[in-house]
Amino acid sequence: MDLMMLAVIQGRLWQAAAMVQQRLELWTPGDSKSAADETEACLRSAMYRAAQAEFEQVTRALDLIDEGRYGNCDACGDSLEVGTLLARPYRLVCDRCYTPM
Repeated sequence: MDLMMLAVIQGRLWQAAAMVQQRLELWTPGDSKSAADETEACLRSAMYRAAQAEFEQVTRALDLIDEGRYGNCDACGDSLEVGTLLARPYRLVCDRCYTPM
């Protein structure tokens, strides 16, 4: 991957980090006082955990760029497709190694 493409992807990662941080602030779990509040608290907690996991992926990708190891599958070491990285710059595994949760 050339330096220009890497700079574009790094910019997208910084944008993603900022957006995820906003979601983390928005979905911070709060105190519940009623059954409806409890349901909302459960939803907020689930959304918060999902945003937290996404933020960890984004920061891991940024760390890999800093280390000069970005763009390779964490599982098998193969190069990730540039199109995949442009679509989801914090993708850490190739299509072959990816298993949905």
